[in-house]
Amino acid sequence: MIDSLKIVGFFENKLRFKKYAKNTIISYSYYLRLFIEFTDKRTSHITKKDAYLYLDSIAGIENTAKNHTISALKLFYRLILNTELDSVKTERPRKQKRLPVVIDWDELESRFSRIQNIKHRCILELAARCALRVSEICNLRISDIDSKRNLILISDSKFNKDRYVPISDVMIRMLRYYYKEYRPSEYLFEGQNVKYSHTSCQNIFKKYIDKNKSFHKLRHSGATKMLDNGVNLRTIQSILGHTSSRTTEIYTHVSAGLLQAATL
Repeated sequence: MIDSLKIVGFFENKLRFKKYAKNTIISYSYYLRLFIEFTDKRTSHITKKDAYLYLDSIAGIENTAKNHTISALKLFYRLILNTELDSVKTERPRKQKRLPVVIDWDELESRFSRIQNIKHRCILELAARCALRVSEICNLRISDIDSKRNLILISDSKFNKDRYVPISDVMIRMLRYYYKEYRPSEYLFEGQNVKYSHTSCQNIFKKYIDKNKSFHKLRHSGATKMLDNGVNLRTIQSILGHTSSRTTEIYTHVSAGLLQAATL
């Protein structure tokens, strides 16, 4: 049997060199390994036909997994085999459009106010008020907080795009209080493994906010609240770090302010 880990390891090194995000590398590597184990061939013997046969064999899997598989294979063939797969034969399944799930802002603030652990409260409030991803919360360094300009530098984020996000005076004061109590050394929120983990963030979200939802709902809720408050879509797109304005426009479908303004 072919050593799939060796092939996948070489692929991972290529992605790291091209500075792909860590989560992207993990995802693509996983789906590529499944393909390599399916073909059971050396890299030099893999053909385009193998990719098309494999995609036919997984036609029944859910769309997200199929899209990730197609992305991984296209990249593998381009970077490792120096060839391009046929765009028609690797056509992606149409994505099901779902609206983001948001949490009522008044309910969120009520829950925040009852959290006695200042570290946990700062993590959850910062994610909601600045509409941050869980990875962005975990990667925040103390030096990323610019209290003089009321800005946070978000780096090492999705798509490797750095950006600045505004932060309120109230949130800065809360972070100062937290810092005096916990004295983190490098990362703003630190745990047993230096950085606070994604799992820890998810756990405190479920403990204090909603055990049936995910941490990412804070980002959706924050973005929707910005829209309700009259912030224009272009600014929200910049704050969220969206590449396309279409991604940001989805919040117009869940903004109570905009929807209520349309009632006659």
